[in-house]
Amino acid sequence: VVAPGPNENLLPDPKRDARRLAALEEWLENGGTLVFATGGVNDAAFAEGSPLRPFLPGPFVRRYRLRRSAAIEQFAGARRSLALDAAPLDAVVFQVDQGRVDAREADLPVVVHVPFGLGHIVTTAIDLSAEPLATWDDRGLFVANLLSFPVEQVETDTHDQALMHYGYTDLSGQLRSALDVFPDVGTVPFFAVGAAVAVFLLLIGPFDWWLNTKILKRRVMAWVTLPLWLVLAIAVAVVWARVSKPQSGCVNEVLLLDYDQSRGIVRETAWSDVFVPGTDRYDCRFAPFAWNADTESLSEAAVDLAWHGLPGKGLGGMDTPTVDIQPWETFYRAQPSGGTVEGVPIPKWSTKAFLAKWRHRASPPVDGNLQRRDDLPFGTITNQSDVPLRDCLLAYGNWIYFLGDLDPGAAVQISASSERRELRTWLTDKRIVVEGNPNQAKIREVTTPYDGSSRDIPYIMRMMMFYDAAGGFGYTKLSHTYQPYVDCTPWLRSGRAVFMGTPAETVDSGDFGGLTVRSLSGRHDFDHRRQIVYLRCVLTVE
Repeated sequence: VVAPGPNENLLPDPKRDARRLAALEEWLENGGTLVFATGGVNDAAFAEGSPLRPFLPGPFVRRYRLRRSAAIEQFAGARRSLALDAAPLDAVVFQVDQGRVDAREADLPVVVHVPFGLGHIVTTAIDLSAEPLATWDDRGLFVANLLSFPVEQVETDTHDQALMHYGYTDLSGQLRSALDVFPDVGTVPFFAVGAAVAVFLLLIGPFDWWLNTKILKRRVMAWVTLPLWLVLAIAVAVVWARVSKPQSGCVNEVLLLDYDQSRGIVRETAWSDVFVPGTDRYDCRFAPFAWNADTESLSEAAVDLAWHGLPGKGLGGMDTPTVDIQPWETFYRAQPSGGTVEGVPIPKWSTKAFLAKWRHRASPPVDGNLQRRDDLPFGTITNQSDVPLRDCLLAYGNWIYFLGDLDPGAAVQISASSERRELRTWLTDKRIVVEGNPNQAKIREVTTPYDGSSRDIPYIMRMMMFYDAAGGFGYTKLSHTYQPYVDCTPWLRSGRAVFMGTPAETVDSGDFGGLTVRSLSGRHDFDHRRQIVYLRCVLTVE
């Protein structure tokens, strides 16, 4: 929301705009981002009872004239100075009751990051359209940082290189490729195909000549033996393919459950990949799951189920310049917000990728009672779910805490002595290397490059969940623009803690809902399922 100047008409009417304000709140609660430039807004918008009051970091204090620009220039990473001596900016002072101050001029906050459910609000105390800021050459950098847009120039050849090597340029494409790997579906290596072709050429060439000339001594028999070799090769290929492929369907799934402690919100994102054993039409339905949610209301939750497209211009990508040739023209039925896609035609031994999202009201299965002291969290975290949580982590600020396993009802104490590492060091595997002899030793920092070709799902998900904290595109050489809401770095920037854990019973279980597939002809079953479930809880730190 950007207001150009003091104007009472900019204030929303509580009755007329009630639905719009409710939609804005819902959008923010479920991961949206709002930039609120307050400098040009009338003071009436900041009063108690104002419709805009919930979007502010705290009570309105006063207005002042900003004559120093160091905080603005530093926040923007500006290359040119902003002269405010002759024309100071009108700014607003709030009492910051929540969130984190990202830019401060003396003791006056200029940019504040405020949490709002799973989303956040970036509040700036100035008017972006006021002079001299409006004509400042680096205003675009300031706005880009407010919006958390990457300001570095992405090299085109880097994207082309990633596309050439991997077939994708976005982390969601890497996850999609990893889900395409099914443990129960065998793949024929290239050298085996090459060896089979070489054996076939030897059979129809030298061996066939030796058989007809030396053994049968009738070269005319080549008209009989050659078709036999062809039939044998086809039979071997068919048997080979059937043996390497399962007779039932397979489903690979990653389920990500995000809870917000302050507002009691749960949001699930699910990536599902389906392998079918035979050509048919299939009904696909996604069943949501959430701890502490009413079963009846959960069954009525609006689930958005759609294709998980491949971003970019690679083979099969959504922006590819090539023509997409359909195997047939068959209609299927998709129910908006119904979580079902019916009658999907899928060819034999092929895959189809789906993406599901839904949200609901529920309290988190992990309770956090945390306080901040010296920029570190102190308190307890309790597992209130009915399943053990493995490999639990707590991220706060620039730190990652290793909590181990938490059984149902178990609690862990967070203190200054808890095992922790610097977050980026853990993500990039940064380490100190000493080179040379003891008298002339050189010490340097070394980071492990990100493997963009990896098919390890936990490895990929870790980077998707901490993309900006790890260094973003500069570290991964892959973008994260298709599903950026998976990144929890904005939650950390707003002063909150993020708990993460994996339920113990996930692989081959299906106990956490997910995608179910049914063959319309009834000839194909789906007996193989692999689920990986991630639980994240956004916790308030007092």
